[in-house]
Amino acid sequence: MTGFYKQGENTFDSEIVGRSTTNGFNGFANPPGSNVPAQSAPNTPFPGATATFFSGLNFNGVLNRAFRQSVNRDETEIYGFEFSADYDHENWFAQLNYGMLRGEDRQTGLNLNSITGDELALTLGIRPTQSTQLGVYGIWNGGRAGLVNDTNIATSAYDIYGAFASWQVNETLELRVGADNIFDTAYERTSTSLQEPGRNVFVQATLHW
Repeated sequence: MTGFYKQGENTFDSEIVGRSTTNGFNGFANPPGSNVPAQSAPNTPFPGATATFFSGLNFNGVLNRAFRQSVNRDETEIYGFEFSADYDHENWFAQLNYGMLRGEDRQTGLNLNSITGDELALTLGIRPTQSTQLGVYGIWNGGRAGLVNDTNIATSAYDIYGAFASWQVNETLELRVGADNIFDTAYERTSTSLQEPGRNVFVQATLHW
């Protein structure tokens, strides 16, 4: 287990420097399920024909956009801890990790926007033979709501799961297959508008010499 406390200067962070509001608009695509009829131009170079010049979805709401830039905070306070435990047996193995991070601008008292959510990770696996491993893992993240000052990046809690298998072919070659985010969960780590990759299936080979 490791705990830490740091008072820093010129700490990297981000902040909102402006906003804009966009009122209702007409779209330029006709998405599935849209009940907006296509609009056609009656006069075309070809007699008896019409040309579709617009189809789309009418949006009558309001869009709020925030503009963000990187900044250096003059005086900051960051603290947290990390815990890790693992057990490796001839026939099975397990690893547990947990991390927590907090931080604020000492001049304003506001939370830093670069703080990550509390996270717990657990990996469990077995060894059917000396040269093979089968394992699964889970990651549970508490999200960033309440930890950051900018509500636009206050991401929600999420959990993702994966599985893997490896085969040590010989002393120099190892083959590994697996899948990350098996259930194709939609989640964000640092911004509510930037989703992380979905399900990922991989095959890899490692050669040592």
